[in-house]
Amino acid sequence: VDLPDGDILIHAGDFTSFGKDEHVADFNAWLGELPHKYKIVAFGNHENNASWHKEAASLLTNAIFLCQADFQIPDGPKVFATDFSIHARLGIPTSTKLQRTWTS
Repeated sequence: VDLPDGDILIHAGDFTSFGKDEHVADFNAWLGELPHKYKIVAFGNHENNASWHKEAASLLTNAIFLCQADFQIPDGPKVFATDFSIHARLGIPTSTKLQRTWTS
């Protein structure tokens, strides 16, 4: 993939083929080759059930991994990412806890 240079890259999920271990390593290596100062990654449905799901932050060493968390870019915007939710994708009302998270 040929990406233009930039200050911030946000990848919003599906960076693997259904959570395959070797794909997360390849993706992390690719991120390391990119010139962007801030590389922010969130899960998509392909990563949500991966065996390495809970270790994502330590596997993605070339990015800022967000899951129900935010990151303040110095002198820039605050970025928040949720975990993947099938309910949100299908337009089904989410739990009260998620609704509070998304509206705060």
